[in-house]
This record gives sequence, C-alpha cells and structure tokens, in this order.
Amino acid sequence: MFKQKMLTERMLILKNRFQNNLRVIDQVKIDNMQFESQQSIQEMMMLYQKNCTQLSEFQSQIQELKQRVQLIEQKFQEIEATNKKKKKRRTAAEIDKNFKCPYKNCEKVYGSDVSLNLHIKFKHNGGNKSERQKIIKQLQAGEISEKDIQNINLPPV
Repeated sequence: MFKQKMLTERMLILKNRFQNNLRVIDQVKIDNMQFESQQSIQEMMMLYQKNCTQLSEFQSQIQELKQRVQLIEQKFQEIEATNKKKKKRRTAAEIDKNFKCPYKNCEKVYGSDVSLNLHIKFKHNGGNKSERQKIIKQLQAGEISEKDIQNINLPPV
C-alpha cells in the first residue's frame, strides 16, 4: 500500500509536471505567434510606408503631367488662333489695274494676268494662256499658218 501510495503520488507529480510542460509549450506557441504577428505587423507597416511614399511620388508626377498638358493645350490654342487669321483682301480701289484686254472694242482692265487670262478664255473664247502661247510660237516658227488657226480667237498682236 505504501508503494501504491508512492506510485500514485509519483504519478500525480508526473501528471502535474506534464500539464505544466503542456502549459509552457502552449505559452511558447502563443509567444511565438505573437512574435510572428509582430513581425507581420512590422512588415505591413514598412509596406504601408513604402506605398505612401510611392503614392506621393505618383501624385507629384500626375500634377507635373497635368501642368504639361495645360501648357501644350495653351500652345495649341495659340497656334490655332494665329492660323485662323483671315487674310485682308484688297478693295477694288486698292488694286493697280495694269492688264488691259487686247481685243478690239473691249475696254476691260485687270489687276493680274490670271484675271485677264480668265476673261479672254470665257468672254472671247480664246482658250487658256498656255494654248495661246503654244500656237503663237508655232506661228512664229512657221510650223503652222494663219489659215490653220482661223477658228481660234487669238488676241491681236
């Protein structure tokens, strides 16, 4: 009986030690988890700070880009404004009319040879200037005769 009592006590002591050991192990696990969670929190804080820094950099870049876009838009509007200016046309009184129609009984006078050539082409059926010049050169070179060009209304020479 004494032995049995001793064994029982011994078992109780071992059981208590075992339970204490389990508590210690549980505490170590909890401490370990807390340590890991602290590390995680520190890592998260570092990531947060890094993200905040990047965010502020991005915001400053966005502001810089907005300023550039504004500047480009202003320059574009200035260019558009200068390109839209209308050319001031001269009045009839301001034009020197030095080009007189060579046909008889036609008193028309023009400010440019282009205007005179259009007048000859449409009012006197004289064709265009290059055709008239070509025919005159052919006449002067003797390649064609005046009989060949009777149907063409050339201005008098």
